[in-house]
Amino acid sequence: MNLYDYIQDGTLFIVPSFTRQKILRTIDEKGNFYRLKFMTMGEFLERFLFSYDEEALVYFSKTYHVKPSIAKIYLEHMKYIESANIPSLEFLQKQKVELDEKGLLHRDALFPSILASYRVVVSGDVSPFERKILERVEQITSVTILDQDEVVPHSVPMYSFLNASFMVSFVANKVMKLVKQGVSLNSIYLMNVGDEVSFELERTFSLYGIPLRNQESSSLYGTYFGAKVKKVLETATTFQEIEEALQEEECFPMFLNVLNRYSFYEGNVQDIKEFLLEELRNCQKQKVNYEEAVSIVPFSSLIQEDCHVFLFDFNQDFPTTYKDEDFFRDDVKKELGLWTSTEKNLHSRTDAIRDIYSFSNITLLYRKMSNDGEMYPSSLLDELLVEKKEVEPTLTIYSPLSKKLDLARKFDLHQKYGIIDQEGKELAGFYQDIGYQSYQHAYTSISVSDFLEHCNHHLTLSYSDLNQFYECSFAYYLSKILKLDAFEESFYTIVGNVFHAVLATCFSKPDFSFEKSWQQEVSKYSFDARGKFFLTKLKSDLEFIIATIRKQMTVSSFDHILCEKRIEIPKHVPGLDITFKGFVDKILYTEDMGMTYVAIIDYKTGNPELNLKLAEYGLSLQLPVYLYLVSKSHLFSNVKFTGFYLQKILNNEITIQKGKAYQEQKEDNLKLQGYTNSSSVAMMKIDQDYASSSVVKGLKCKKNGEISSNSKVKTDAEMDALVSLVDQKIDECIESIVKADFTINPKVINGKNESCGYCPFRAICYHDDRDLIRITTLEKEGEEDAEMDE
Repeated sequence: MNLYDYIQDGTLFIVPSFTRQKILRTIDEKGNFYRLKFMTMGEFLERFLFSYDEEALVYFSKTYHVKPSIAKIYLEHMKYIESANIPSLEFLQKQKVELDEKGLLHRDALFPSILASYRVVVSGDVSPFERKILERVEQITSVTILDQDEVVPHSVPMYSFLNASFMVSFVANKVMKLVKQGVSLNSIYLMNVGDEVSFELERTFSLYGIPLRNQESSSLYGTYFGAKVKKVLETATTFQEIEEALQEEECFPMFLNVLNRYSFYEGNVQDIKEFLLEELRNCQKQKVNYEEAVSIVPFSSLIQEDCHVFLFDFNQDFPTTYKDEDFFRDDVKKELGLWTSTEKNLHSRTDAIRDIYSFSNITLLYRKMSNDGEMYPSSLLDELLVEKKEVEPTLTIYSPLSKKLDLARKFDLHQKYGIIDQEGKELAGFYQDIGYQSYQHAYTSISVSDFLEHCNHHLTLSYSDLNQFYECSFAYYLSKILKLDAFEESFYTIVGNVFHAVLATCFSKPDFSFEKSWQQEVSKYSFDARGKFFLTKLKSDLEFIIATIRKQMTVSSFDHILCEKRIEIPKHVPGLDITFKGFVDKILYTEDMGMTYVAIIDYKTGNPELNLKLAEYGLSLQLPVYLYLVSKSHLFSNVKFTGFYLQKILNNEITIQKGKAYQEQKEDNLKLQGYTNSSSVAMMKIDQDYASSSVVKGLKCKKNGEISSNSKVKTDAEMDALVSLVDQKIDECIESIVKADFTINPKVINGKNESCGYCPFRAICYHDDRDLIRITTLEKEGEEDAEMDE
């Protein structure tokens, strides 16, 4: 009997997942309703024998000191030793008993009674072990094991290609021809699609406008979201920290399911970080559902006989070859009743031949070259009735751009090897000029609607985004919109994180303990011997920094402090909601005579630069941005800014100065560097002895008490103008972003290219001299605002 003859009420099908989908689709097409259950053999064994959850995985991994992926392999193989008495498996048997005694293996006591109300139908290769289990099931209900249907051999066409590009291009043209003949895209299937072919399919089919439905979704691990999860897990100690850091991400709901499954764990999240990363690998990207699409499915998928199938890479690696390198060796498998590698290879070949013959409209495709080198046809070639065919040249063009790309590849072959086929000759005559060996690097605008859809109509901006946009809008596009840059956490950035975290707590927690805070932050990272050596010195440096800052605060009038203050300013334009955000390291404030005096301080771990002459170009706006954020946040009423400053907390190398003690020079390096309110009342708030420049670097008075002309001071009106300028530059940035205007425009400042030196996308944009935007600031004035460590 055929598998479909068993579709009736009260049937439990134990079948592969793709067979289940086909049965359900058949039922849906007939419009019938049945009381059915479906399980894969693995799911059935879990219900009939036992299952385990994440708590068992964590216990096993921690107890036996193995990685999560290894722990999972052990637990997966425990089900096969129900009654085995094999010496080499005694240890695994003891582990299983231990887990069972601790209640970590879950047995479904009700499942036998559920089975009794169903007849069981099994399809697919059944191992001797599985047959023994099904014999036990027969004591409860009826079991039918269906043999594989016999198929009639028939001629199968096969085409060969030089590489994946030509192979995929051929299939795209075939699909378009089928569509023109009235064939539905839902009746076209692509099988045995590997990574190299998958990349070509996505690129080429998009040029033809052919939608793809991929049943084998890719993992979130290698996506931008995956990179962000990995970064968050470097330091997070609680589930709440992870949720707060990721909750705005579109893919977060999928990862939230993972966090919920591990919510039983009450310890430090760092202890189960590897489990969460392993789960991230198994999180699948959300599929796009199309009403009509060509489907990418695994080989052996059960599909309608009249469908059109293209089997890619009919090469030496097809079908899969198994080796005796599994968890259980072949001799152990034989005793347990599992397929040995030899038996699996035999089944693999037999099943492949049967499945190929089961498709009435199947085309085999093989290629001679891959990215790794030469390839050969499958060894099944001698066992199949294969009709080798030549690709017929055609000038029926469904995608002009794709054909031009094909012609360019053929020109490459002609230049390298002096060969060109008939189709290449005909295409060369049809396309007189395809711009071969020419390159236009200019940014080509993308559709605004596509861009807004890509952003999900929401965008978050920060100072670093703003600065990157004005340094080069194309680099911003690649980094923040396409998210192509990879975050690499260096020792330097880790130390910066540790310093910022300790400084944030030392002034906000009354019970602050430096040693405890330092150890808590350092323990979030791993360091090699070199890193540990430098940490010893850096620890004493940070102690000195904190002591010096406390000393500076004794001569100020500020009595309140905010650390690591997150501020968000909403912006809105048609089609896009924007949040401009920032974290201000330290805000000092005090109230006096109905006025709130506020000083803004940003810790810097490098050589800070504040050149307000560049502000009109959207550059060097870090401190003005913090001024803007605090001003627009309405944190305070009747605000008067006493100043905005950078404070170096790393890179405090000392240049010996005669007449100054080493300690004094270190304290000088920690003075605030920036702009102070020109009002003497405001100056007194930050430094009661401002005339001696004890807190703010370069703040000096003449002998008559007036502020020196070299001092960096700003009036209230000038600070307000800076806030307005920042607001203007943010709006201009947003306006360009909304228009999807990401022109290549690196900036050359006073003759030096400041945008491209460390740009990770230098190998992508190929900018030339015409793209450069040259900025010149007046030398004399530029010196005043130049590097802040002068």
